[in-house]
Amino acid sequence: MPKFIFGEEKAGVIYVSGWNSCYPLQESKRKGIDKLIGACINDGKLYIGESAGSIILAPNIEYIRRMDDASVAESLENYEAISAINFYLVPHYNSIPFKGAVNKIIKEYNDNIPLVAISNNQAVIIENDGKRTITKGVKFLFISQY
Repeated sequence: MPKFIFGEEKAGVIYVSGWNSCYPLQESKRKGIDKLIGACINDGKLYIGESAGSIILAPNIEYIRRMDDASVAESLENYEAISAINFYLVPHYNSIPFKGAVNKIIKEYNDNIPLVAISNNQAVIIENDGKRTITKGVKFLFISQY
């Protein structure tokens, strides 16, 4: 289960690991960390999100419920997320055991929201100007590694 650890405010990097997207969203909201993360990103801090850590940056994570069981986040009142990005990341594309869930997400949501599906060998890098790049073989920044 992910833990939220905060140190020196001057740190230049924020890292949020993966697991179930509902739990880190619940805890970040409960502790006010969601607002802190958004402010830090706006201030130019580097954000590294692994799987769930990248999903929570979307405007809303309801789309990921096919992959992540919301029952682990009993206090999560809604799926509104940090909204630091304008797309919806779908990690673990073509990766077992998520292949079926990912395909259902793409089928259900692809026509309604801007999905970006990445495999476990890809990463999405967003530059300061908002330019988005999908890379292969990189294991940082919005990683889909499980």
